[in-house]
Amino acid sequence: MKTKMKKPAAALIVVILMFTMMPQATVFAAANRIRNEVLVYDFLVGKLGLNTAAACGILANIECESDFDPLLVSDGGHSLGLVQWNTGRKTAMINYCNNNGYNYKTVAGQLQYLKYDLTVNYKDIYNYMLKVENSKSGAYEAAYHWCFYFERPANKAAKSVQRGNLARGRYSAQGGKVINTTSAFDFDNYRIGFTRTLKVSSEYMKGLDVMYIQIRLGKLGYAIDIDGYYGKGTAAAVRQFQSGHGLDADGICGKLTWDAIVSASGSGLSSGSVAITSHPASVTVTSGDSVRFTVKATGSGLKYQWYYRKAGASGWSLWENHTTASTAAVSNDTWNGMQVKCVVTDGSGKTAESKAATVTLKLPLSIISQPASVTANVGDVVRFTVKARGTGLKYQWYYKKSGASEWSKWNDHITATTTATVNGTWNGIQLRCVVTDAGGSKVTSKSATVTFASVVAVG
Repeated sequence: MKTKMKKPAAALIVVILMFTMMPQATVFAAANRIRNEVLVYDFLVGKLGLNTAAACGILANIECESDFDPLLVSDGGHSLGLVQWNTGRKTAMINYCNNNGYNYKTVAGQLQYLKYDLTVNYKDIYNYMLKVENSKSGAYEAAYHWCFYFERPANKAAKSVQRGNLARGRYSAQGGKVINTTSAFDFDNYRIGFTRTLKVSSEYMKGLDVMYIQIRLGKLGYAIDIDGYYGKGTAAAVRQFQSGHGLDADGICGKLTWDAIVSASGSGLSSGSVAITSHPASVTVTSGDSVRFTVKATGSGLKYQWYYRKAGASGWSLWENHTTASTAAVSNDTWNGMQVKCVVTDGSGKTAESKAATVTLKLPLSIISQPASVTANVGDVVRFTVKARGTGLKYQWYYKKSGASEWSKWNDHITATTTATVNGTWNGIQLRCVVTDAGGSKVTSKSATVTFASVVAVG
């Protein structure tokens, strides 16, 4: 007699079969894969300053290379890690991590080397990624470029196209939004908001929120498998937690249970992570001034890397050789509106990012475009415009009628562009503008003259 198998059990058997059919080298825990993908995405966007399209392009390549397994070894032992560093590149990655206090077998350690690799050995590729358009086509181009020039696999042209299409699909699923995933779902610092009630159902609920609760309970000392599925084992751990915390022991993780798990403390929860205690301050300076930015952080084995973003730029650029807690540089005319930030990394590879500081230039006061003379008739509306460079500019227009010896203040005309209607007294009138900056300095424009149009006699 055949018995009908319940859906959850059937689903588990399918998952088990999928894993047992895989080559041993590619058997990789689903929970770790999701976690690692989140960490990689967060690093690419939050620490390397890439937009979503560029990040999706790199993620598509890492998925094809290692499926986010930092321990994956292939090519007869010659290739290792997330991007499958090969032979000499693999040795360089291992040596860098060992020499700089990182564990080369971890995602965090390999990402630190990836940053070094891009900023030292593959600057052209990194700069290309920083400038990728944040769109589906940008994701395709990023994946293609990364595969063709960074990964360089066999049959790289065909594989670059394949990975480009995969990245385009990833971007569509992401919706083009730049999000800091571990700020919303932080596996190390445990910050996530309640979004839905979790319980055992005919089709197991799954997702990062499930994994979050599983990780949290595991850190609190409860026996639980971290697989991202809300099954009977997870419900049992939740029920055990509820019993010990005065909650209804029903195995359902609603808002009250969620908040209790989140606020509970345990020896396994992380502490002492790197944290920013003082952020760099915005400054207002004159071009050519020396500018200093300082960040303060807590943690051990701290390392610093500064980034900048010019006004109008979409992505952040690595500020080369600015690798100390306090850094200085001489400003120039391109700095107005520029932002700077610092990423601090501790000895374990954990990172914290400062708030951005903005540079405002006190530009020397000057007129860069003078008001123009006009020819008009009585009743015409005329417009006068002055363009000036400086900080905190204010405008006041003046006029001098034909035959007058003194300039008079033109009341209520206090903008860079002003208009008025010509009257019969205006033939030969002159107008000019006095511009004042925030420091009280003044500069006066050249005068513009109004001339009546010639009257053509008829008859």
